[in-house]
Amino acid sequence: MADKYRRIDKPQEQLPSNELRVKRGVGIGRYLKRAHDLLTGQEGSAPNDTIVIKGVSNAVEQAVKLAELIKHRIKGLHQINRISHITIVDEYEPLEEGLDELRFTRIVTMLEIQLSKQQLDANDIGYQAPISESEVQEYSDRQKMLDDDEDNEEGGKRQRRNNNRQRRRGGQNNRGGPRGGADNQNTRGGGESRGRGERNNRRGPPRENNGAPNNNQEGGAVENRERRPKREPNQ
Repeated sequence: MADKYRRIDKPQEQLPSNELRVKRGVGIGRYLKRAHDLLTGQEGSAPNDTIVIKGVSNAVEQAVKLAELIKHRIKGLHQINRISHITIVDEYEPLEEGLDELRFTRIVTMLEIQLSKQQLDANDIGYQAPISESEVQEYSDRQKMLDDDEDNEEGGKRQRRNNNRQRRRGGQNNRGGPRGGADNQNTRGGGESRGRGERNNRRGPPRENNGAPNNNQEGGAVENRERRPKREPNQ
């Protein structure tokens, strides 16, 4: 299908200025900095009393994490959660003649989280009161720098996973290498040579024959017998 169809890109939806649409795979630190700037007016504009966080399908968990981080950086935020389902239509146009356009419809879950400095409807089923001020740690300039450099927690986790994989690969390479190598082989060869030399030294230098016959073993015995004078019989 990939070589016969092409997905039709839809125009980017224009979001309200106080809305954050969370996507999976994007560092959560970027969203945290954006939310803080909206609620405190750090971008040169008036601060917003309310922001809306939305996460669709596999980004729902990311939206929940972002809301909790914001509540632990800014004091007195009321929260309302709403769960709904939306329909997404994917369209594909053919790359070859004779093929029809394709349309796929899917229904996904969407989580909408509203955070506000103002009192919200406490009777709403998704309402959550502000957390204790003792649990809030103000969003400092140092924290902003950490979020920009490491994308907060997600960037740190990815870096640790990469480091662990590199250490494991390095250990496997070290274990899989040849044992001893060429140096060890040379060392063993030198040891054998030294051992043979020591044995030869213990035996002493080789004897020189100087062309003289060897009077050892059987040959020598035969020659000695021939040199013995014959005894004359007793008369």
